[in-house]
Amino acid sequence: MGKGSIWIATIVLLGIGLIYVQYSKRQVTTQIDSIFLIDRAEVARVSIERAEEKLELIKKAGTWHISGHDTLQIRQDRIDGLFDNVLSVKRSTVMTEDLNKWPTYSVDDASGLQLTLFDGNGNTVGAFVFGPSRSDWSKSYVRIEPSPTVYLADQNVVYRLSTSETFWGEVPGPIGVEADSPRVIEVDVSGSGGN
Repeated sequence: MGKGSIWIATIVLLGIGLIYVQYSKRQVTTQIDSIFLIDRAEVARVSIERAEEKLELIKKAGTWHISGHDTLQIRQDRIDGLFDNVLSVKRSTVMTEDLNKWPTYSVDDASGLQLTLFDGNGNTVGAFVFGPSRSDWSKSYVRIEPSPTVYLADQNVVYRLSTSETFWGEVPGPIGVEADSPRVIEVDVSGSGGN
């Protein structure tokens, strides 16, 4: 085998190696996986925490309640948003696996928004830390505990997770009157004035 054949074989092998590396990188960066892999019906308690603020939602007899706030009625659209949007988030690109870089992505204990889900027996079925993306407001970062890996998520869900009771609940209207029903006022337009 001559020198020319060796060079050609080397170039071909380098080309194949380069194609393989590029293909592998593409597989890692475009792979999209759901972060939440259990049935919604299994979730019986939700804890949302940021810094010193914490809120818990508890399901009793099939109905969600805000822990410690019996005067507030749960807003069903918020619960639906939690399960339909937040828990349907998909992770994609790995941003870092370095714990020291968590603050950069706002997924550390001090700045991250922590979402923990429990089943009816009190077992943790999912624990996530979300941080908003500073470069793309429509996305966020997510860390799935206990893993140190931070992923780019396919949507921004931070605004759907609040530790405010009034975000999740509202004061119920009077019994028998729906909050959104219009008030009806009768007006005599006949001009008779009641005569």
